[in-house]
Amino acid sequence: QNLLVALHQYVEYRNSEIAAFIADTFNRQEHLESISREELFQRLNLGDVTLLDVRPTEEFVSGHLPGAINIPAEKLEGRLSKLPKKQEIVAYCRGPYCVPRPRPR
Repeated sequence: QNLLVALHQYVEYRNSEIAAFIADTFNRQEHLESISREELFQRLNLGDVTLLDVRPTEEFVSGHLPGAINIPAEKLEGRLSKLPKKQEIVAYCRGPYCVPRPRPR
């Protein structure tokens, strides 16, 4: 049981590190905005955005949004330069440590 507790704590620690990196990376921009599903798919069809899935590759392979590219969060820093510079990037992930979607006021 101690091993399970230790593993759980380690996973939470690593996930929080990854979430902090993602938040820091995207917060360097002016701000984060949410986007509706309809707007996302409309903009994907127009070629206006790059859809970035930051989940682990195994999760991406088992299912992802159409048109998404996969760069796992832990590899994101080293591959940011490969993303289009003149296109808006819409990133998504899963889990409690994912960058939360802004709530309406």
